[in-house]
Amino acid sequence: MRTIRATARIDPEAAPTFFNLLANSDAIEEARVLEVNTTVDGVETFLFAIDGDTDAFASGAAETPGVESVEVADYDEGPSYALLVMRPLETSLFDALHRADPLSGFVFRTPMIYRDGAMHGRVVGDPEALQRAFADMPEVFDIEVKEIGRFRGTL
Repeated sequence: MRTIRATARIDPEAAPTFFNLLANSDAIEEARVLEVNTTVDGVETFLFAIDGDTDAFASGAAETPGVESVEVADYDEGPSYALLVMRPLETSLFDALHRADPLSGFVFRTPMIYRDGAMHGRVVGDPEALQRAFADMPEVFDIEVKEIGRFRGTL
């Protein structure tokens, strides 16, 4: 089993609106996907930590195709949180990730961090499945692999 730490960038002109909201918005300094719950009917629930304007996040997310609901817990200090229910195959950012391959043999680790025009994260899985996923990633993604190693159980 291997682990890969990578950064994915998308030209803002070609990026999905939701990616630009998370990674390129002046209103959001950083957004982190903390947890994801997947259901058999294609609906996923995401828990985001938001450093920035949660109202801008909530309104931008609510206008994103595939997003069914957004609930925020806004705090004066530290990050605020957002619970987002969506159908990722209808949301262009997550659709591209889901279609990278039949998502078997690897997992995305949380947190997935969006800031400074990029998504930063880790993937753990079978080396062949990881290779297929990177090869099948849409060309719009510019992926920089920062580290490859043997998965040791902690990240």
